[in-house]
Amino acid sequence: MTDLLDGPISRLDPRKVQTWVGRHDLTADVTVSLGCWLFLIFSNLINPFIGFGYIFLGAFLLWYFKSEYLAWAFQAPPYGMMILVALKHAPTYGMLLIVWIVIVVIITWPRFPKYTLPEFLRGMRALFK
Repeated sequence: MTDLLDGPISRLDPRKVQTWVGRHDLTADVTVSLGCWLFLIFSNLINPFIGFGYIFLGAFLLWYFKSEYLAWAFQAPPYGMMILVALKHAPTYGMLLIVWIVIVVIITWPRFPKYTLPEFLRGMRALFK
């Protein structure tokens, strides 16, 4: 929930000064997704070979390319797996999670097609050039 609120709140600052927290927002996001992925591994919800392989491959690619857009993409599988696990083991909470995601998309929609998606696609295209 705080990840949804921190961007809009920081954009309200008339000084437009980026703080230490703002500069490390992506690091915090990736760390949380890594924590989710480790939870899935140590709970035997995904194969440890695949789980750790994904971590090492992701760490190598992030180190090699140093791309924030790759870090954005790196977060998707852990959260996707968490949704699938929730739907399987706690369907009510899994559905609530999907509803939450839909609400977040609706709230952030004005920025998503204009800024977020084009920026992500440009960044990913730049990796392949």
